[in-house]
Amino acid sequence: MKSIVLATPDGAVRERIASILSAHEVRLLTTASSLRTCLMKVEGYSPDICLLDTHLLRSEALPSDARQRTRWIGFGNKTAHTLDSWIEHVDLALEVDDETLSATLSRIIGSELRSLPKATPQVCAPVSSTHCVPTDILAVGIGVSTGGPQALREVLSEIPHDFPLPILVAQHIPKDFSKSLAASLDQVCKLGVAEALDRERIVPGRVYIAPGGRQLRVAGNADIPTTHLSDETPANGCRPSVNTLFSSMLSVFGHNIIAVVMTGMGDDGLEACVEIHGAGGHVIAQEASSCTVYGMPRAIVENRIASQIVGLTEMARAICASVRT
Repeated sequence: MKSIVLATPDGAVRERIASILSAHEVRLLTTASSLRTCLMKVEGYSPDICLLDTHLLRSEALPSDARQRTRWIGFGNKTAHTLDSWIEHVDLALEVDDETLSATLSRIIGSELRSLPKATPQVCAPVSSTHCVPTDILAVGIGVSTGGPQALREVLSEIPHDFPLPILVAQHIPKDFSKSLAASLDQVCKLGVAEALDRERIVPGRVYIAPGGRQLRVAGNADIPTTHLSDETPANGCRPSVNTLFSSMLSVFGHNIIAVVMTGMGDDGLEACVEIHGAGGHVIAQEASSCTVYGMPRAIVENRIASQIVGLTEMARAICASVRT
């Protein structure tokens, strides 16, 4: 399976290509929106291929040592920059339908993009039979990106009104949309849903949505937890960041948390979930065939830290069952 880093400043293009790649037998490691971030991620991940929008080369060139382990494929305007001879250039017509674009990407990458087998959504056994659900769960965290609003709607609307814990959500979303997302969820959910405020007391039976463009942390202590919002630098390009939220939950609540990683590209949440799993917390990953983009959950599964792998339609039931274990 070939590994790929995708770099383009166009968010819509990035999401579309990532969605196609993530639905096939190609490992999309991560994405980048700038050349600097791209170079850092290529150095860190050592992918087989970097699919690079040539618009990122307008202001600077790639360093010569970048080509040592990775095949570089440029798409976009060839005249945007005088490409180095070792950077392949391809025509990628983005106005076509997904099937045609998938075929084009297949030719570019040099191997057939084979669809991943569709698994039956199910609640799976823990990766380790010795990894049990903590008996005193204090909070639930949900991390989600591409496809998140609809996935959250399906899951949160099925959580019963007497659910005994707070739920904190980090959804990758622009700052002007998180409040409307919370309002729309509040209309269909049995629990109260709202965009999180700064220094707000976190109470059971309520859902807190991280504001777009801000970092949400849990502060205080397990007896009196509060929210903390900040405008700090995005963590791995994400603000709100799943890693930031989950790590703060671990600091305040200890291992007595459920971390749920749902549809989305990239691997935001992986670092924190490694810590949560190591501390004895419970990590649930969304099953592949029910994801819009199988990126974030894939990182959890492939690193073998998923306590459960659950289909979207079973997610609410799995969360409630874990709380009552």
